Amino acid sequence: MALDPPALLAVFLHMKQAWAHGHEVLYAFIAAASRRGLRFDWPRGWLARAAEDHGINGLAERMGFHLAISAFAKLGMPVTSDHFKTDLATRPPGPLEAARLQVLAQLYADLNGGRPCKTTAFEVFDDAARAAVMGQHLGASVLVGAHLVAAGFDAAAGTTLHELAHETGGETSPAFLGRLEGLLASAIRRPDTVARARERYAAVTQADAPPPPPPPPPKLAAYDPLAAGRAELRHHGGVWCCVFAPPAFPPLEAVAAALMTAAAQAQVAVFLLVVEVTNQAEADLHGVPGIPTLRVSGADVEDTAKASVPGYYLRTYGEPARLALCPAVGDIAQALSRSVEQGLIGDRSRSRHMASLGHVPSKAPPRPTREDKADELRLALEELLCGRDGDGLRGFWAAGKRHAVQAVADTLADDPRATSELVALGKEQIMEAIRRSRELRRVDKDFDDADDLETATMGTAQGALVAAWFTAPEPGREAGERAFHELRA
Repeated sequence: MALDPPALLAVFLHMKQAWAHGHEVLYAFIAAASRRGLRFDWPRGWLARAAEDHGINGLAERMGFHLAISAFAKLGMPVTSDHFKTDLATRPPGPLEAARLQVLAQLYADLNGGRPCKTTAFEVFDDAARAAVMGQHLGASVLVGAHLVAAGFDAAAGTTLHELAHETGGETSPAFLGRLEGLLASAIRRPDTVARARERYAAVTQADAPPPPPPPPPKLAAYDPLAAGRAELRHHGGVWCCVFAPPAFPPLEAVAAALMTAAAQAQVAVFLLVVEVTNQAEADLHGVPGIPTLRVSGADVEDTAKASVPGYYLRTYGEPARLALCPAVGDIAQALSRSVEQGLIGDRSRSRHMASLGHVPSKAPPRPTREDKADELRLALEELLCGRDGDGLRGFWAAGKRHAVQAVADTLADDPRATSELVALGKEQIMEAIRRSRELRRVDKDFDDADDLETATMGTAQGALVAAWFTAPEPGREAGERAFHELRA
């Protein structure tokens, strides 16, 4: 007998410790409740992970929310992407906003050793109440809340510098964190630079706005040699014709025009296809005696083509004294009439056309092995979590994360869920260990972050924690902390 909804909700609440990372029993209960169409009122402060992250899951965690596996969304738990909206309308900054943002871009360059930011285009948004973030690096541009720009230097500088620093990587990227650290250190060492920027920010006017970027060049339509007759040459119930040629081959214009004229003379509807031939192998595959070649219901328009050698070379038509790159209209009309007389119209013509094409035997792609899945997970997690190994002791922090990634990927390879969901799960598991290593670093009274050797050895201890968390004979938090304290002793 199925549990009634209140009893089932009590089971879910009893398993709250598994909400973040999932459990096979929990997944079974979720699937059963979903099949019954049940929805529950979940405790406040909990959100289901968005399947497509876009940084929203991390934002929710930083805002103090607890995140559950994405499957809880089927049972009515709010999803992070619904709670934080990212579809905000943006606009180019006004003249005064542009002038102020330019001041902050120059401050970024000054604090970064004179190296300007790669992205100098800005966008702003006005609907701060619905914003998931106060700013975002979009690659080609940087998004900042208009209310921050209006509120003054102190309100806008932190977010703008933070987003500009994202040119080096994502939120947890070592390069990004290093850039932030460098900007902060430079600001502390050079307060006069910050003071001048604050004064400049308050003094600029609309007249100081940088000139707008030039408009992008107009888009040119791709060359389509069949554009003029494309509609007239698409009658599926007519005679099927096929021309073999490279893509956007100029003589195709003459072929299409001649085919339309011949179809009008023979009073036949036609359907024209283009099979791309770009090398000798493809010419051999289809038995094409040069390009362009025109076939009607699978047969070449010229009888002499039967004796020709297939190859990837320029084909000419007509007498030696009057050569052309297109069959004569009369020859095409005769081929069309001949096809109609033989009853090769519509599906029968299509069948002859298909039979004339060369075919490469298809091979079913090999089923991915468990090792393939583990490698795919490992590569995805390394890209998200691991920086460069570095040299000497500095490399042990990244190496520890790589050991953890390998162990987690090997464990998750047996899970039947989609790779994207497993990557998110594996990332969260490893981030739990990374966060704990940072907590221990923060509370270590003996740690001196001004000493390069001490910083490197601390990184080694953090790497040992993360690695042992997943690779020790009895893995887990205790094993990780034990490895950390042994190296710090």
